[in-house]
Amino acid sequence: MTHFLRDILRQPKELQRTINFLLGDGCASLDAATKAIRGARHVYLTGIGSSWHAALTAAPLFSLGARPVYSQHAAELPVRHISG
Repeated sequence: MTHFLRDILRQPKELQRTINFLLGDGCASLDAATKAIRGARHVYLTGIGSSWHAALTAAPLFSLGARPVYSQHAAELPVRHISG
């Protein structure tokens, strides 16, 4: 069995584990994140790779909640150099 196939076959179990966490021990953290987002004037989503794809998927959900969201690929973020 390849690593790729093993990852695919593991996904249902990992999804259930995530759901159980968010409904249990992770519920308070999820509520805190929800409160922070609802109180924010601006929401910025960024990432590289799969986190970028997750951001692109999440952006329309913010729009449905009447929250403007700004998405930027992390490789395109301005870099600030700090000299010592």
